[in-house]
Amino acid sequence: MVGTDSSLRQLSQAGAISGVDLVCAAAEVVPLRDHCVDLIIVSAALHWFDRPRFYAEARRVGRPGAILAVWSYYRSRIEPAIDAVLERYEEIVNPLWPPGFELNRSGYRDLDLPFEPLPWPRPEAQASMRLADLHQYVRTWSASQAWQRAHGTDPIDEIRADLERAWGDPEMERTVHWPLHGAIARIR
Repeated sequence: MVGTDSSLRQLSQAGAISGVDLVCAAAEVVPLRDHCVDLIIVSAALHWFDRPRFYAEARRVGRPGAILAVWSYYRSRIEPAIDAVLERYEEIVNPLWPPGFELNRSGYRDLDLPFEPLPWPRPEAQASMRLADLHQYVRTWSASQAWQRAHGTDPIDEIRADLERAWGDPEMERTVHWPLHGAIARIR
């Protein structure tokens, strides 16, 4: 199995994964031979790709009948009071999302996938987090990092008090839900 990312920094965070070769490469130009792949998975990244070039590369490396599965998430759901604070945070950092993010925000609704569509199962991801974990997660967003660069402050400060009130005991673990949107298709 091969896992790729265009960022060495991201790959270094993954560490060693048994049975997976990690390769630094752009999705639009992967160092694989023609027609050698049965499954191509893209998680939380398709909206950043040059999609026409990526689709051509998927055709090149995919065997006839290979499957392409792409998915992402946009809004986390915890409980209504916390969700309302996070929605306000999204409004604050919203202007700082790069242009490609709109496809993700729309739930891949206008995805231009040029392959044979297959049914999407509507899965959900979950994690258990404390308040500090949620802060760290939100800081990983591209728009949060852009805020930090533009303002020189932690964007969490804009909602910290309201989020602490809504969360309660900061050591309490809460379940975070992410409805996944995406598509599955067969490459012909």
